[in-house]
Amino acid sequence: MKHIPTFDQFVNEGFDAKYWEDYHEKAPKITSKSAITRAVEDSVEEWNDNNDMGKDNEVTQKGEMKVMELAYKFFAAKGWVSSDVIEAFIAQES
Repeated sequence: MKHIPTFDQFVNEGFDAKYWEDYHEKAPKITSKSAITRAVEDSVEEWNDNNDMGKDNEVTQKGEMKVMELAYKFFAAKGWVSSDVIEAFIAQES
């Protein structure tokens, strides 16, 4: 079973949430900290399943942890995150 870091382990300063907020379009906002892990896992799985650019463009476990870190940082700054924002993190990490 993989270790999933806690919310507090991910949060630190130096994160530009305003920049990433621009990626939010129409997806519902996730306002529960407990729902972030599942949302990231689902988004990464969907990205990897629908990736038509080959294995090199898939998100690795290390990349998924980076996306998780970014999602928690965003949530800490804004009080919400969305699949739109998570997908922007994934695109950066793939």
